[in-house]
Amino acid sequence: LAVQQCLKGSDGYNDTGYLDYRGASVIGYWTWLPYLNWGLIAEINIDEACYEVRKFFQETTLKNLRGLMHRQVGLVKMCMEGHKNNVRAIALKPQTNNYAKGVVSVDEFVHALNYLEFIRDEYGYKGIFICDAGGIIRLSTEKNLVGMNVSGEDYFAEAKKQGVFVSNVRPSTTPIVNEFGKTERNVPTLFVSATIQDTAGNLAGVLVLRVDTMELNKLMQGTEVGESGETYIID
Repeated sequence: LAVQQCLKGSDGYNDTGYLDYRGASVIGYWTWLPYLNWGLIAEINIDEACYEVRKFFQETTLKNLRGLMHRQVGLVKMCMEGHKNNVRAIALKPQTNNYAKGVVSVDEFVHALNYLEFIRDEYGYKGIFICDAGGIIRLSTEKNLVGMNVSGEDYFAEAKKQGVFVSNVRPSTTPIVNEFGKTERNVPTLFVSATIQDTAGNLAGVLVLRVDTMELNKLMQGTEVGESGETYIID
């Protein structure tokens, strides 16, 4: 094919495959050099050409995936740093410190609950609760948690050690409200916690924020990777 077309004095190419002088299937490009009365043909076996194309696209795709991964890592870090900054800021509020001691009247309870619900909605969390220094939940936007001892939970124990703590995503061990508004255990949950200190700098309690895990799902799904690609988080 290439020889025939070239001898006609034409330039061209074939990328679907044809047989060369050896009977091998190739793809090629040809051109005619009128000042020499010669033809020049460049060919490569179609199997090798396809391999080179696949290799090129694989390398390009891997580079794109690596760039995407670094971008997603940056977004996750920024997201988690944001939550850590939020829990620090809320833990420093005087109201948070006061409510770590518990409430003694109905009016105080109403004000305290309004405060927590405002913070929850303002910052966009699924739930907030305040524990005293012994790990007893004194106040919570999820009323079924009040009075529960969570001193054995990592979000309490690790916050006491580190000051601020971010848990892994895991099934909840305490009954909490799921995405359908029903209370159940084993709901995928991420907690961010920080210590609450009194005016003397002593431990007064621990503030715990329950992060909406759908936020992480949206973060992972926010970037398309072709038609079949995806990004996801494991622990």
